Amino acid sequence: MSTHKVYMEGSTQTMHGHLGKAEWQSPLLVAASDEASRPNHGNHIKANEYMDDRYVLEQKVDLIVELIKQAKCCTAYTGAGLSRAAGIADYATRAKNSVTATGVPKLRSNLDAQPTVSHKILTAMEKEGYLHHYVQQNHDGLPQKAGYPQSKLNEIHGAWFD
Repeated sequence: MSTHKVYMEGSTQTMHGHLGKAEWQSPLLVAASDEASRPNHGNHIKANEYMDDRYVLEQKVDLIVELIKQAKCCTAYTGAGLSRAAGIADYATRAKNSVTATGVPKLRSNLDAQPTVSHKILTAMEKEGYLHHYVQQNHDGLPQKAGYPQSKLNEIHGAWFD
């Protein structure tokens, strides 16, 4: 087995976003896939999974914190990845050795899923006045189970509990 590390290639913006810094290390490939992430949607981008090193991740979190503090009307827009840690499968994970499966509970029913740390953080942000709206693509009801107010939530694809 090879121990050769493979890093993402591309511009700083591609790898780290518009506010990324050129000196940040490229993300490390942690799960390779030969499959497209969303083949039924005309997307041919490989479903590889990358991870930032701890320093870069901490820098990105610090940057996000500053942006949230400066925001006049902060909105979270989340998708299936947010509920993956609760045991709800997503549609883009294709890597056979995916890191998203680590520590994920096995559910009898998706209706049994419990909010993740991320759902709880978003709820705490709303309670502290940092998050004003929440748009989610999931159907799972996990924001509500975490205590997020329904009046500030837009479930753009509906919900299992409707």
